[in-house]
Amino acid sequence: MGRFSPGRSHLTHPHGAGCGDAIQFARFIPLAAQRCGKIILACTPNLAPLFNAIDGIAQIQTPGEILLSAFDAYIPLMSLPHILKITLSNLPAQVPYLRPPAQPFPAIAATAKLKVGFVWAGSPTQAADRERSTRLSDWLPLLSLPNIQFYSLQKGDRPGDLGELPQNLAILDLDTHLNDYGDTAAAIAHLD
Repeated sequence: MGRFSPGRSHLTHPHGAGCGDAIQFARFIPLAAQRCGKIILACTPNLAPLFNAIDGIAQIQTPGEILLSAFDAYIPLMSLPHILKITLSNLPAQVPYLRPPAQPFPAIAATAKLKVGFVWAGSPTQAADRERSTRLSDWLPLLSLPNIQFYSLQKGDRPGDLGELPQNLAILDLDTHLNDYGDTAAAIAHLD
């Protein structure tokens, strides 16, 4: 599928992509919406709260729950730059292109310290995880810096690594407050 048809419904989907790829390529959805009638985005439920505010999305559905009759064309999200003929000269540069949900985040309290969030590991099921993830102990020189309140944004099995750190490091674990990418974006919006 190489064209958008004005007035028709188009389905975009992060086919073959992880959540990070979907977040990166979501910047092209408003451009696609300018060329067609209606964008239906198929994405996992944990991404939907983050994508709700993207201009041009008429509807967000969970993959596998969309009837074939609901759309006229299917376009993988990662194919949008090719279909839209994106080059370095016309790469969308509107920043930010994602807006976090406007919600309070009481787990991040006001403090005179610099508030810094971090993660140290990606998904262990990702083929190149060994090249992109670190051990939490590798962070000790940074985590020991004064006047910084660190917040763990780590999800999955790895938040348990925090128990292996020296007791004097007061890192606040936000794991139980982060139910989806919207929550994570809201938390990040409350950090420095």
